[in-house]
Amino acid sequence: MDTLLEGVETAAEYVTAFCDGDYTTNLPLEDVTGGKAWVAYAYEGDIGAFTKLVRDNSSLVYRVALRMLGNDDAQDASQEV
Repeated sequence: MDTLLEGVETAAEYVTAFCDGDYTTNLPLEDVTGGKAWVAYAYEGDIGAFTKLVRDNSSLVYRVALRMLGNDDAQDASQEV
């Protein structure tokens, strides 16, 4: 998505997303850019997108697990995600 919108200037704050089953929703434009669109691709089964999400967020998941579970269990818990 970032590549498609590269160099495009807009005053829009929201985009309309169309999903299966005639479901639509308005998403903040900033949630669709900045790499966040990878979530949609990962949800659709794109392994590359899922891998990118894991790499980009693994340290955050570990830090949250560390705070919640302590040092002994944090590594195991973050690997389960």
